[in-house]
Amino acid sequence: MNGAAEAYEQRPLRSRAAQALGLLSLHRRRASLLALGFLIAAVIRLGFTPWALLSIIPALVIAVLIFSRAPRLREFAESLGLGAILMSLTPAPDIGLLVLIPAGAYLGHLLLYGRWWDWTPLRVSVTSTRRARVPVPIEELWVALVPGEGTPDEYWTGTLIDFEVDPDDPMTRYLRHDRSAELPIEATVTFVEWVWQSSCRYIVEEVSEGPAGDAEITLSFDAIGDEDTVVESIFVQSGLTPRLALRRWLENRVGDEWDMVPARVKRSRAWSFHASNAVPAT
Repeated sequence: MNGAAEAYEQRPLRSRAAQALGLLSLHRRRASLLALGFLIAAVIRLGFTPWALLSIIPALVIAVLIFSRAPRLREFAESLGLGAILMSLTPAPDIGLLVLIPAGAYLGHLLLYGRWWDWTPLRVSVTSTRRARVPVPIEELWVALVPGEGTPDEYWTGTLIDFEVDPDDPMTRYLRHDRSAELPIEATVTFVEWVWQSSCRYIVEEVSEGPAGDAEITLSFDAIGDEDTVVESIFVQSGLTPRLALRRWLENRVGDEWDMVPARVKRSRAWSFHASNAVPAT
């Protein structure tokens, strides 16, 4: 049993209930898809009955178990929901579905996250803008938000392991992130514009997450007195494959979640879909 599971077992009932609710809130999109999948599967088999509605309860219990005991497998939550629907359409008896659902989850995972998506022309673009007044001095916020301007511990993500400045180009930096439950993500950051403690624009190319496409980030800083800073960010990413876009949407992460301190934030985000003739390199 891992440490997280042991800690979960040792918590009193009220604390475990609070932790379960916290996990469901954190992964609410995945939990919702799992519950919806179980509900649709139950309706297909049982019709619109109260028994069908009760299928939501085991779905949420399974979601909590996945998120608490096997966080690296959290993508199988939505895959399990889709698998339940697929298996409910088979002629297998109801009791047989308990055996078939794991196979359905595997099939659902292939449909949602299979690399076959990389060979389709569909690509997703996202543009996100944020503006906030943050109760942090501009010099502290600059090193927290601009990659490579401070130590790894000072960077806002909390996952930066280390970085290296290109000896031939100080405006190019190589970052290595640890996404906790995922493999370390290596990224190359190239600054296009850079005005110290004022503004910057840079290109981020992730080199270990598959065909993700480049992201362009623009940051603007405006000091308000000695203690507050107004910061605005514009995050643009195009060329996301559908499977990667789905993963980022379910994680509620596109790359601009920098609200590490209380702030009054105004945000807008737009997703768009377009076709591409590009195919993965072989």
